[in-house]
Amino acid sequence: MLDKGFKEKVLLVMDVIAKSLEFGSGCFCVLLFAGMTAVTLLGILFRYVMSSPFEWTEELARFLLLSICFLALNMAMKRKEHIAIPGLVERLPRLAAKGIGYAVDAQIALFLVLLIKQGTLMADRTLMSASTLPISMKWVYLFVPLGALLTLIQLVIQVVKKSLKPSGGDGSEV
Repeated sequence: MLDKGFKEKVLLVMDVIAKSLEFGSGCFCVLLFAGMTAVTLLGILFRYVMSSPFEWTEELARFLLLSICFLALNMAMKRKEHIAIPGLVERLPRLAAKGIGYAVDAQIALFLVLLIKQGTLMADRTLMSASTLPISMKWVYLFVPLGALLTLIQLVIQVVKKSLKPSGGDGSEV
């Protein structure tokens, strides 16, 4: 058994790491969203007001939105706002609910590892470039493994915290 002081220090470090990842990716998502909004408004302005549309605004806005989605995954994981069916698990005995919680965490981890692996291969092997922008699609595809890696880190932190915290019997560890 680990002593109580060591557990508290590990939990504190895990909280700092999780909050830092959430804050950093959240700030970056805000910047990407501001850029996406500006690009979209620029596209609307030039298409409908100036009658001289830019070809690249729609594509860049789409790339920024996809980047935001993959980076925001870890924030949802940290806040436990991912898809779940809590009503079913809450009706089970505490030990069974805890076991199902760990099984779900393992399946999510496996999916994230596959997403990191395949996303990295996809980014590494692409020869495509954007149709209207002079950039390689590699830079767009890199947000897939990056978002999955950050989410996996958040998941590992949650599992470690869940295993170190004493179970209070209220089902909060699921």
